[in-house]
Amino acid sequence: MCIPLVSVAMPVYNSEKYIRQAIDSMLTQTCSDFELIIVNDGSSDRSKEIILSYTDERIRYLENEKNLGIVKTRNRCIEHSAGKYIAVLDNDDIALPFRLEEQVRFLEANSDYGVCGSFYRIIDGEGKLLSKKSLPVTDREVKTYLLFDNCFCNSSVMIRSELFKERAYAEGMDKIEDYYFLCMVSKFKKLA
Repeated sequence: MCIPLVSVAMPVYNSEKYIRQAIDSMLTQTCSDFELIIVNDGSSDRSKEIILSYTDERIRYLENEKNLGIVKTRNRCIEHSAGKYIAVLDNDDIALPFRLEEQVRFLEANSDYGVCGSFYRIIDGEGKLLSKKSLPVTDREVKTYLLFDNCFCNSSVMIRSELFKERAYAEGMDKIEDYYFLCMVSKFKKLA
């Protein structure tokens, strides 16, 4: 088995309405060198059935025996990731087709950066555009903003996997696990 360049971490819980769009947005990426790690966190809807309907070999499906919550499920995705980079995509979000390619290009060219994110769009349940979000871009702007609030959409981040292997998402921080992680990483790595 080849080691993928990117591991995409997708925790899933009761997402039958959106999971197909989320998975499809990954399978149509311009960068095809990835694995999609999907961990089902005890869903009681049709999420499992929809996920297992895919035959793409890049999808790796795991299942928690019971609902463990978002932090433990995110960490389980990361534990099973083999890629040089880890991209996060939540089960109800959609990635644009060039997302992985652009982020890999940035991180490959900038070895002093540990994390990159992107601007993003907020859509409703029917896919209608509600707003566009522009965020701080430079390391200095990002770190200043992080003093007050999270300036990353978690479903848009790509992180060097060794950073996740050194420190997982903090358990007990279920509402701010991504923000807390980014604040810790910002102390010794650049972010964009």
